[in-house]
This record gives sequence, structure tokens and C-alpha cells, in this order.
Amino acid sequence: MTYPANTLMKTSFCTHRSANRRLQAGKLVVCLLLISTASSAAAQKKSDPLIGRWELNLAKSHYGGGAEPRKQETFICQPQGKAISCVIHSERADGKHIEAAFTATYDGPAAIVNGIPDVDEISLHRVDDSVVAATFRNGGSPVFAYRAERSADGRTLVITSVNPITRRKLKSVVVYDRVGK
Repeated sequence: MTYPANTLMKTSFCTHRSANRRLQAGKLVVCLLLISTASSAAAQKKSDPLIGRWELNLAKSHYGGGAEPRKQETFICQPQGKAISCVIHSERADGKHIEAAFTATYDGPAAIVNGIPDVDEISLHRVDDSVVAATFRNGGSPVFAYRAERSADGRTLVITSVNPITRRKLKSVVVYDRVGK
């Protein structure tokens, strides 16, 4: 079959232009994916509910059923690679001092806890950008659990005790205020 010369040129030109558009669209998709992934990773670190230096707000905190009331407490968490590293400096109402620490990965394997009597590991679960669920264990058995929720303005962290099995709210509520950034 023979086509007029100008038809072949149009077909060839249109095919080339169409392939060029697909290439440009593909590059755009790749760029958008890279930007989205980078900003998502940065947002995840920035929005981690536990990150920061937190000081106990004694007036807003109350304790129930077996929780040891605190006189003063500092809770400091910072990112460490894909994990979060936290240190707790606590003075209990009875004068006892607790220095505890853990480094755990959200939704990862249980991590070692140092310094909390009758607790040897923790599991962290990221519920959303403002909520974390934590379960503390001893010898593999759940000992206690909490739900930590950062306020929308990022200035307050409220830790509510929950049953480690049913996740039903219990009576202790510990409130922290952000110190610094």
C-alpha cells in the first residue's frame, strides 16, 4: 500500500511527539514520587508524637490503681535512625528515683527497657500522627500499657493508662508539657 509522503510525515511526527509526551509524563511521575517520599519521611519524623523534651505537669496528672505518683519527671525522646530513643528521669512521691531508657521501633519487635522495676521490654505501635500505643512486658507477659496522645498544637503529651490486653482506659492520666522547641 502506498501513502502520500505528507501522510507518513504526519504519522511519524505524531508518533514522535506522543512518545516525547509519555517520556515527559513519566519523568514528572518519578519526580512527584521522589518529592512525595522525601516529604513523607520528613513529615513522619517531624510529626512523631513522642519526639521532644517533656516535663511532668503535676497539677494536671492523676494516678489510679497501682501507678506510682510522681513528684517530678522528665521524658525525653529523639529519633535514632528508624527507631525512637527515650529516657525517663523520675522522682516518685515517696522520694524514689527512677532512671529508665529504651530504644524501640514502631510496629517492630519488642525492645529492651532498662531501669523500670519488673519491666524488661516495650512494644510501640504508631496509631496515627498524634497517638502512640505502648505495651510494657516482663518475661514476655504484659505488665502495663498506655496510650500517648500529643495535642494538636504540640505543646502537651497526655499519657493515659490502658489495660495491656483489652486496651480499655484505666484511671491514671499523666500530662507532660513540652520544654523548648
